[in-house]
Amino acid sequence: MTKHLQKIGLAATAAFLVGGTASSQIGFAPKVDYPIASTPDQIAIGDWDGDGDLDLASTCDAPERVAFHFNDGNGVYTFGYNLYLTSHSVPKGITAGDLDGDGDDDLVVVAYGHDHIHTLENLGFGAFALAGNFDVSHGATYVIAAHLDGDNDLDLVVTCRDSGTVDVLHNLGSGSFGPATSYPAGTDTRGACAADLDQDDDLDLAVA
Repeated sequence: MTKHLQKIGLAATAAFLVGGTASSQIGFAPKVDYPIASTPDQIAIGDWDGDGDLDLASTCDAPERVAFHFNDGNGVYTFGYNLYLTSHSVPKGITAGDLDGDGDDDLVVVAYGHDHIHTLENLGFGAFALAGNFDVSHGATYVIAAHLDGDNDLDLVVTCRDSGTVDVLHNLGSGSFGPATSYPAGTDTRGACAADLDQDDDLDLAVA
């Protein structure tokens, strides 16, 4: 079965009323489908090829891979290539960020089937290579990157639904990560986000 990425264009209009009252309406253009073969799971956005446009990367299974689509500069996407991962890794979550401090967007992919994460280094011009594997708790599904410890390197947060934990991996610099620290987070943990929830100038975590 063939599945699709969907692009939804955003168009905003404003209606101004007599008397100074204004209201706004937000609408979406018709969707555009991009074939991506079978079983896509999650998606990340970043400038993979350094041309200033936002590209796409999707995790897919059967076979395990990351599928790259590149922006032509007008919001139209063209399939680039598949980066194949290890067999039975079952890639789920994916996120983008400059992990190694070289100014371009790297990727992190959650390998649900192997209980670890892959880091993919951006080599420039849209090419990626596997940089490292780091162990996490059982059933990892989702990952975000955030500045958690104040050292300007992006750390990683991984939700692990089968173990009911959130794993935090601190960036040691140059895209290498220390051992995961696990925090209990309830049953069937999935999505997560980072924000300063208590206004003390550091990032806290909210977990689904």
